[in-house]
Amino acid sequence: MKSERAPERRAKLFEGYFGRPHKIWHEVIPQEPHIDLFVYAPRDDRDWYTIVTSGMSDRAMHAEGEDPLRAELIFYVDEPKHYYADVLRYLAHIPFEQD
Repeated sequence: MKSERAPERRAKLFEGYFGRPHKIWHEVIPQEPHIDLFVYAPRDDRDWYTIVTSGMSDRAMHAEGEDPLRAELIFYVDEPKHYYADVLRYLAHIPFEQD
């Protein structure tokens, strides 16, 4: 069951790793799980943008012979493009659509 505070806890965790988000691309089509994308700008210790899914880990993913897993996806890119958002969201929903 999804905790109502999970998105806030996840955002705080991401901020510890990547800093404050440059922008957030919200998922506008209602799907389960709901996947937003956090975009982090380059900074002194990295010269690329970081795009992170936020929402995959709200639901466990099952792999044959494995304990349920929770994960998010990360893209490192020269500049954020909506194409990357489309690809990440597509990939993020595959484990849930294909069980």
